[in-house]
Amino acid sequence: MNKKRVLGSLLFAVILLTACSAGVIQRADSKYLARDYRAAADLLELYLDEHPEAALARRKLAHSLFENGWYREAAGQFEKVIASRPHDTFSHLYLGLAYLRLGDYRKTLAGWQRLEVTERPLIAEVKSSQISRVAAKAPEIASEAQLNDLADQVESAVEEALFAEQQRDAYNAARLGDCG
Repeated sequence: MNKKRVLGSLLFAVILLTACSAGVIQRADSKYLARDYRAAADLLELYLDEHPEAALARRKLAHSLFENGWYREAAGQFEKVIASRPHDTFSHLYLGLAYLRLGDYRKTLAGWQRLEVTERPLIAEVKSSQISRVAAKAPEIASEAQLNDLADQVESAVEEALFAEQQRDAYNAARLGDCG
């Protein structure tokens, strides 16, 4: 009888922890989608304490840190995502942006040059143009204002390309659904 109670209590604890964890990620997603990146980062860190293997949650944490201006921390989290998901285009691009915001042009360029996007023409185009932009402008940067201006331009181009790719993917998925 005692073993059944212990097993029952253990099962109840596991179910309770799973439910709590699910609640944390749902609240984190809600904050992230509402662009409340500070709150999202706090909740995502809590979730990742229990689920360190959750690459998508880690990517959202990295992006939240980036949007909060915590570029060094964001870069570290993007590096972890890339270690587990080497073809994660979003993480590669934002890792480069984080390094650019930190003024580390070499890491920005090296990371973007390693990124393979042959299947994603819009990303390939923006990658190429922004590598050229950073390589040309980086030697001329003499102030933080100039660095921020360059980073803003590059970030805008990257965001536009990611959005356009997302729209293209949604369109293609809808077309495939119509054919099936």
